[in-house]
Amino acid sequence: MRIVKGMRVVLMLFAVAGCDAQETPSRYGVIDSGFGAYDQPVFWLDERRVIFEGYAGPEPETVEAQDELDHSLYVWDTSTGEVTRYVEGAQRLCLADGYIYYITDEQIERGKPEDVGENESVTRWMEGAFGEETERRFVFSGTQEYRRWRRDHERSPLTGCRLVERPEGMAGRVWVPLRSEHGYVDMGPMSASSAEAGVTFFRAGASEPIGLPFNRQQVGPASVEHYYAFNDSYLLAQYAGANDRWKESNCGAVWWLWLSGETERHCVPAGPWAEHGSALFDASKAGLLYTSHGTASPSDPGHAGVYLVGQGEDPTMRRLVVGFVRGVAVSPDGCRMAFTHVPHVEAMRVGGDERRTVKYVEVCASSM
Repeated sequence: MRIVKGMRVVLMLFAVAGCDAQETPSRYGVIDSGFGAYDQPVFWLDERRVIFEGYAGPEPETVEAQDELDHSLYVWDTSTGEVTRYVEGAQRLCLADGYIYYITDEQIERGKPEDVGENESVTRWMEGAFGEETERRFVFSGTQEYRRWRRDHERSPLTGCRLVERPEGMAGRVWVPLRSEHGYVDMGPMSASSAEAGVTFFRAGASEPIGLPFNRQQVGPASVEHYYAFNDSYLLAQYAGANDRWKESNCGAVWWLWLSGETERHCVPAGPWAEHGSALFDASKAGLLYTSHGTASPSDPGHAGVYLVGQGEDPTMRRLVVGFVRGVAVSPDGCRMAFTHVPHVEAMRVGGDERRTVKYVEVCASSM
């Protein structure tokens, strides 16, 4: 393994107050690994280590140099600042509860293994307990068989990064797999209009499904955001892009889905952070986290960044991070947020004066 000493720089990021003081500045530092990262999700291995897709060396100055970049899996120990290469030449990372999935460059580029038949093809990947993963494969005899296999199986952080087979009875229906021990969510027939399609939670081991208090138009398959170990529940969010409905209601709706089937609704208030651009929801022990991509221009982050959402009677939006943020991950205890970050969009161009790096912030400390 290659070890690179990471640069632990404390950045004091201050937000510009807006919307009649509903947005307050952050006084808490963001810790920078100083290590180049790709625009991909990051994951917490435990309370101190983060794993991500990144590259060693300086920011490339040309497109040709960018094409030659290392694309490997790295582990950042936030307690020491060290960044260690875990797998050279790998991508499509997924990690949850100590279980890892990825594909190596060799698996993508190498020809068909000798033990695969002349009229067969194969797709290969790495999977298993972290540090003990082994190669898995699916051998198929034609494009149609491969497409059926892909259609009938899902893998994501929601499933714990494990391959999950489509449940019986879900053919022709929109469904979202959860961890196998929790069940899945049925969002109605594909042919039904989203406004008329109800959403149902099929809890593992339960005799009856549980109807949820929204339809597919309000919460679609891409809106089942994450599972959180710190409170053993899933976060579901109404589409949070800039839209008039949000402004009129002053509520970007977010629901906790508990494993009992009960739900708890919260609101993210409208404001300049929601004027334009895409947005994402996450959660921590300190409260909901809202990522805005509402930049003012390529060189001006505007209201883009990550906000800690005030709850109950407190509508305050505290901006913890300023800039263009992607790949947010919350630590298992719910108190640290890791992410990839550039100060503004223009920095992402080849030869820019900044580069995307992995950072983290102590969210629970920021709520004090």
